[in-house]
Amino acid sequence: MGVFNDVANAVASTASAVGKAAEAAGKAVADGVESAVDSAVEGAKRGVEAANEWVCKNTGKAACGIANVVGGTVIGVFTGVLDILDDGFNVVRDVLSIVGSLLSLDLPGLVEDIGQLLADIAELGVAVGRLLTGGYVVGGIVKRFRRSSLIRFVEGLVDRKYSGSRRATVRRNIGLEGKRFGLRMKAHHRVMVLDSNVVDLWRLHEAGEIDLYALAGVLSFDSFSLSTEHPNTVIRAVDRGGEDLPWPVTRTTIARHIESKGQANRLRLYPMDHRTVVDRVETAAEKLDQIGIVLQWNERQRLGGFRDETRLVLSAGSQYDFDTADFDDLLKAPPYGYPVHDDCRIDAVAGFTFPDQYGLAEGVALAGCDDFPLPGGPTIPARTDECDAAVVNASGPAGNPDNADPSGVIYRDVYPSNVFRYVLPHEIGHYFGLCHCGHDGFQNVMFQFEANDIDDPGLLDFYWNSEPHFTLEDGKNAWRFIVEEMSDCIEN
Repeated sequence: MGVFNDVANAVASTASAVGKAAEAAGKAVADGVESAVDSAVEGAKRGVEAANEWVCKNTGKAACGIANVVGGTVIGVFTGVLDILDDGFNVVRDVLSIVGSLLSLDLPGLVEDIGQLLADIAELGVAVGRLLTGGYVVGGIVKRFRRSSLIRFVEGLVDRKYSGSRRATVRRNIGLEGKRFGLRMKAHHRVMVLDSNVVDLWRLHEAGEIDLYALAGVLSFDSFSLSTEHPNTVIRAVDRGGEDLPWPVTRTTIARHIESKGQANRLRLYPMDHRTVVDRVETAAEKLDQIGIVLQWNERQRLGGFRDETRLVLSAGSQYDFDTADFDDLLKAPPYGYPVHDDCRIDAVAGFTFPDQYGLAEGVALAGCDDFPLPGGPTIPARTDECDAAVVNASGPAGNPDNADPSGVIYRDVYPSNVFRYVLPHEIGHYFGLCHCGHDGFQNVMFQFEANDIDDPGLLDFYWNSEPHFTLEDGKNAWRFIVEEMSDCIEN
C-alpha cells in the first residue's frame, strides 16, 4: 500500500505541477489584461459620474435631470461593455481551471469548474442581451436619478440636524459640497490563516475534519465531495524565512507533511485565493457606493497577496469550522485586535466555515421583522422599514473603553461565486443598520431566505442592475442610522 501511495503521489504531483503552473500562468495573463481594461473603463465612468454630480450640485433640477439621462446613458453603456468583458474573462479562467483540475486529477474540482463555466456563460449571455435591449442604459439612468434623490435626502437630514459651522463641516466631510458625495469609511480586510506551526493541520486531516488534498485542489483518496463550502481555498508551503512559496503545493508535499506529523514541512491554509479576496473587496466597495458609503480598503490591490498585515493567524487549538460566537474575542486578539470600539472603521475578516451562517456583523444591535423594535425603541422612528438599529457599547461597561465591544464583520466563501460574492456587502449593510425584512427577491443585497419572499415582482430590477443592489430606501435608512447613531463619523 505504501508503494502504491508513493507512485500515486509522484504521478499526481507531476501532473498537478504541470496543470497548476499552466492554470496559474494563464490566469495571470487574463487578470493582467482584465485589470488594465477595467481601470481604463472605470476611470472613464468616474469622470462621467463626477461631471454628472457637479451639474446636479451646482444647477437646478431640470439641468440635473438632463445630466442624469445623458450621464446615465453613457455610464450604462460603459457598465454593459465592462460586464461583458469581465464575464468573458471569467469564462477564460473557468476553462483554465478545468484544465488545471483535469491535470491535477481533482474530480470534485472539475465538477465545480464545469458548473461555474456554465453559470458564467449564462451570465455572459444575459449581459449581452441586456446591452442589446437597452437594459444597461435604463439601469444607468435609474441609478443616476436614485443617487440624486439620495443626495437631496441626506442634504435635508444634515440641514435639519446641524446649523452654523457644524453644518458646514458635516456638508464638507460627506461631499455635499466640493468633493464627491459619500461617507468615507476606513476599512481593514484580513484573511484567516491556519499555520501548521500553530495549528496541527495534519491532526485535523487525520481526524477527518479537513481534507488537505481536496483543499489544495489535488487528487484525494480520502474524500470525494464538492467543495461548496470552501471553493477557493489555498495551501502554501512556507520557506525557512517564514515566507509563502509562490507555487502551489503538490500531493507529495502534503503527504510528507501528514506522514511526518507536521515535521517535514510547514504549510499555511487560507480560505480564499488572491483573486477571490480582491473581487470580494471590490464588490463591497461598488455596492456600498450605491448608498453613499465610500470604503477605503487597506492596500486594496495587495490584499490577496497575504502580506503580514492582512493575515489573521488563528491560535493553537483553533478549528477549521470556526464558531462565530468567538468573533468578539477574535477581533480583540493581538496583534490584530482593536479593543476600543470604533464604529468609524470597519474590520472585515474572511474566514473558513462556520455553522449555519454565511457572515456576521458585530457592533450593531439589530431588531428586524418579527423582533422589531429594540427594547425601549424604536431608536429611529422615521425609518421606512421594520428595522431598528443602534450602535452598541461604544464606551464599554462603566464607561471603560478598554472593555468595549469590538465592531466588525466576518464572512466566508461559498460556491457558486455568482451568488455568494455579495455576502461581504450584505454584512456591511448590517453594519450600517440595515435588516433583511422588506427585501423580497434576489435583486436585493439584503435578501435572506428566512426573512423574505423569493417570488417578488421587483426581480425586474435585475434587468436594470444585472446583479443584486442596495435600494434607494436602503440608502435613506442607512443615512438615518449614520446621522443618528454614527454622527461622530461625519462631524470630525
